[in-house]
Formats: sequence, C-alpha cells, structure tokens
Amino acid sequence: VFIAFTYKDSQKNTTDIPEANQSALDTAWPSNEVDKASIKESTKQYQIDASYPVVKDKNISVLLKDFAESQVNQFKQDTSWINDPEVSSASEGELSINIDYEKKSSANTETYIFTTATYTGGAHGIQFTKTMTFSKLGKLIRIENLFSNITTGLKLVSDYVKAELMKGEYADPDSINTGASPIKDNYQSFYITNEGVTFIFDPYQVAPYS
Repeated sequence: VFIAFTYKDSQKNTTDIPEANQSALDTAWPSNEVDKASIKESTKQYQIDASYPVVKDKNISVLLKDFAESQVNQFKQDTSWINDPEVSSASEGELSINIDYEKKSSANTETYIFTTATYTGGAHGIQFTKTMTFSKLGKLIRIENLFSNITTGLKLVSDYVKAELMKGEYADPDSINTGASPIKDNYQSFYITNEGVTFIFDPYQVAPYS
C-alpha cells in the first residue's frame, strides 16, 4: 500500500549517519550508487539472492551492506530447523529469500527502497520494506526529521492516511486504526519526491494478508 502526502522538501533537521566522516560529507551526493553488490547462495533446501548498492561514501555503503547481510543471517536463523532430524525437511529448493532495491530521488534527497521477500515455510511467504533516505550531503533522514513537531506531524499524516485507506473496498477499520496510528514505527518506510512524501505499508500492517 502506497500513500502519498504533500511535503515541502527541506534539508533542515537531518541527522548524521553513524560514524560518517566529514570529508565524505563535503562532496555532494555521497549516497550516489557506483556499483551493485550481491549475496547469492544455493543449497538443497534454500536459495539466497540479495542485492544492495555500493555508493560513493564508504560509511553509507557499509550501512547498506549491513542491512542486506542482517536479513540473510536472520533468514538462516529462521530456517535452521531444516537441520533438525526430528523435523520434516523442506522440499528441495523450497525456502528462499530475495532482496532487491530501487532508488527514488528528489532535488535534495536520494532514497533506497529495499524489498525483502522470504519464504520460511507455511501457507505463504512474507514481504517487507526498508527505506533509507539521504540528503545530498549524505545525512540519513529519519521520520522525525520531516516535521518540526513529530507528534503534531504524525497526527496530521495519520488522519490523512486513515481516511485514504478507509476508501478501499476491503478496508478493515481495526487494522487501519492500529497500523496507521500516529506512532513512528508505523511510518518508517517512506521516500521523498519533489511533489511530496510517500509512505509504504507492508502486508498485515493495515490489512489482512489476503
């Protein structure tokens, strides 16, 4: 589910990425992609296919790489049951994780949108989104940086989002009221364009999977 909300783009109230070096921030667009890296692994039970961008700034590249690797490691933990002799093994090649990304840009920001799709057994797989937005100076922009007052800002966004979602044919009020309530955790996935900001809701957040 994608919800677009008008937002005046600004570079105010941004925060530094962890351990960013000042020399990298002196050059515009340190988050600009220069290469694409991947993690691929195949066993009898599972397939791993993960991609992430390599960018101009080393510290940002490490941030992006760490995300991809953490998801792969979590997948391996979640599927460790395949090595238990008392549990029926998965069908050959059945389990999987796929991580891909796209970039969205505005005049003052670049956002990498990661989509992680996993199947670790059960009725169906699951998909979730992780976004990382950077200013042209390489500062990581979080949800709280979009508003001068995070409480007031999220309340405004939440009211708008709930009203839009309730227009859906299969709108579920309980799911919407919970998943789109005005708390930061509900609005972590977003990207900025010159026209505004778009929030992304993953399966189960504002509606049942079906």
